[in-house]
Amino acid sequence: MADGDNGLRILRSLQFTPEIATELGHMCAVFASVEWRMFCLFVRLSDTPVAIARATFYSHHNAANRASMVEATAAMVLRGTPELDAALADLRALLTSINRSARKRNAYIHDPWAMEPDKPGTICQLRMGGSHINARGARVAEKDLRQLGIQFDEYAEQLHDFDERIAPLLPASLGTLDRTRSVSLEFAPTRFPRGTSRAKRQRPRGSSPAKT
Repeated sequence: MADGDNGLRILRSLQFTPEIATELGHMCAVFASVEWRMFCLFVRLSDTPVAIARATFYSHHNAANRASMVEATAAMVLRGTPELDAALADLRALLTSINRSARKRNAYIHDPWAMEPDKPGTICQLRMGGSHINARGARVAEKDLRQLGIQFDEYAEQLHDFDERIAPLLPASLGTLDRTRSVSLEFAPTRFPRGTSRAKRQRPRGSSPAKT
């Protein structure tokens, strides 16, 4: 522990409040399932190999950035029909709710825990939003952690249900994207001037015409 001039001592353990420690652990576990469900959805939406999707998704190190990537990918795929447009709107609303709850989770995870010396009943967290190093203490209720965990569990179920909802809609939409990509390549600019023969276009760089 370390003393501060606000009368609180910083804790490196929650041994004095095992109930809160347990709820905190449950909340972390269920939030991990939310992020995993977002990853599964990203795999489906991006239609990329799992290894590449995993490297892309987990290269972002916070939930907000991962949610933004899922939303941006969805915006490219979930469009073109009323059903797809409605799905995108629902996903955006769900991700907004997840981000709002994730900010609460971040405070529980990252803000330091403290208590008055020898008074376990005063355990709190230091909210680090102010300018002073010894921030104000905020009491944490076991029921608040439990409720947040319940919310995350609901979000994980909603992401799963959404994944199943859009699965039959994606092949046609992804097929449209594939055709668009082909058109883009067909009309992409080249380095060859107008009128260059096919034989010259196909000649390897640096080679000379064959002599006869």
